[in-house]
Amino acid sequence: MTLPLRVLHIAAFGVAALACLAAVPRVRQFTDTETRIGLTGLLLCSGVWAATHALRLVAPTDGLKISLYMIGLLVGFASVGAWLYFCSAYTGHDYHRRPLFRQSVLALYLSVAGLKLTNPVHSLYFTTTFSTTPFAHLSIDPSPIHWVLTGLAYALTAVGFYMLYETFTESYLDTRLLGGLVGVTAIPVAFDILAYTEVGLFIKFNYEPLGVAVFAVGALFVIDDQFVAVPQFWRNRVIEALDDAVVLITDDRIVRDVNEAAAVTFPELADAVGSPLSEVCPSFAAALDNDEDIIAVEDEVHTRYYLLETSPIGDGPERAGEVLICTDVTEVERQRRELQRQNEQFDDFAEAITHELRNTLSIAQGYLDLVSDGMSVATPIETREACATARESLGRMDRIVADLTTLARYGQTVDSTEFVDPVVVAEIADERLDASGPALTVHGDREVAADESRLIKLFSNCLGFAAATDASELSVDVGPETVEVVCNGEPIPAEHADRAFEYGEAVPNAETGLFLPTIQTLCRVHGWSVCLDSSYPDGVKLVIQNVRTRSGTDADFITPEAQST
Repeated sequence: MTLPLRVLHIAAFGVAALACLAAVPRVRQFTDTETRIGLTGLLLCSGVWAATHALRLVAPTDGLKISLYMIGLLVGFASVGAWLYFCSAYTGHDYHRRPLFRQSVLALYLSVAGLKLTNPVHSLYFTTTFSTTPFAHLSIDPSPIHWVLTGLAYALTAVGFYMLYETFTESYLDTRLLGGLVGVTAIPVAFDILAYTEVGLFIKFNYEPLGVAVFAVGALFVIDDQFVAVPQFWRNRVIEALDDAVVLITDDRIVRDVNEAAAVTFPELADAVGSPLSEVCPSFAAALDNDEDIIAVEDEVHTRYYLLETSPIGDGPERAGEVLICTDVTEVERQRRELQRQNEQFDDFAEAITHELRNTLSIAQGYLDLVSDGMSVATPIETREACATARESLGRMDRIVADLTTLARYGQTVDSTEFVDPVVVAEIADERLDASGPALTVHGDREVAADESRLIKLFSNCLGFAAATDASELSVDVGPETVEVVCNGEPIPAEHADRAFEYGEAVPNAETGLFLPTIQTLCRVHGWSVCLDSSYPDGVKLVIQNVRTRSGTDADFITPEAQST
């Protein structure tokens, strides 16, 4: 039994030394330099430490055995520092970079090393005896100082274990096998306790190198892909250092981690870990599907815009997903959209001037030329009719100029809004009509977030359009997110519906002029959209969408004309 047990110890520590040293080249899989340095140092220290144990059992003299033991003490205590360095770097902490920690660890190591190296002089750290149980070997009898320093080493090692298990818990990967390997690393501590309490067939050796060898082989050769991938999911290392919202997802778009900024900016992501991105945040998934880089998020007050950037996590077989970074670009995007809208509006102005003013001016000029050329032969009635037509054309020009002035004055995007009562707005718009218009009715008990002056102009243009189509009734229905405007006037032909809001396309008749384009502009400056419900059979129905409303007044507004009907 004695010989096989001795051979077993020599073989175990010899294999452990070879395993640690053989695992060193595998460390280059890590892209992070500091993690590579820490793990390489741990493997080298553990390999040398295990080698000194194996050589002690075959060394021919006691002096050589003690020298090997001293080397093992120094390298073994150094492995604790390498372990902490690796754990800190692997889990994304910066303890290994802090000057105070580095200097303290160095001072501690030099003090302990000095104590160990001078042991032959004071024998305060250990003494040696010859033991034959369970086989002949040089036995080390540690002093109380040894146990104090050993306890300190175990405490520091436990800190590293805590950092690793914290990382595995927060990584949201299946790290059970990896966690089991780390647990195996700590098992040899039990062997140490059994050996120094003289229980079982263990000798007074440090068995820790065996645990490190198992960890190295298992982590770097068996489950190396997961071992390399885990730290890239750790929040302190990757995402919490960023002020922008960051979301980590797998290749099949399962949310794996979010930072605090993402949870605050997008509350739906706060408890989204483990859920499909398309379910918890459809806007993100849609942007990825459509290769869009701008996400619009609406809140109770404004629409905010975020630049979405993506980056892969790992390469090739080590790829573990994607990181999504959302940067708030609201102001820049608003300015860009406002500039784009203004450019479109300038083009509309040019088209309006070309089609409206020039055409009207040509009509007036034609009739004035007719009067001038036929003054001597035309009858008074013909002359009066030509002058009346020219006067109407000039009046139309005046209205066009007024409409363009309205567009220029109210065509800027609204900076701020307040909730206004559409009933009050309808009263003001109706009172400002030059002549009696269609019967106006406002339905609904909701207030609208708008610029009041622009909303008055919007209602006024709706009344003007209704009057131009010979409508006798105009109703406004305010819903939760829409405002529907309906009049019973001349309907717009289906073939003209797609051009109803274009400048120079007065539909359904020339009298409607710029009413619909102006309505569209006043909607756009609020961030609303307007469309024509071409399926409405009894007149014209406009649907204004993306309107923010809230419960307010419960009284409908009805003009006297509407009451009489």
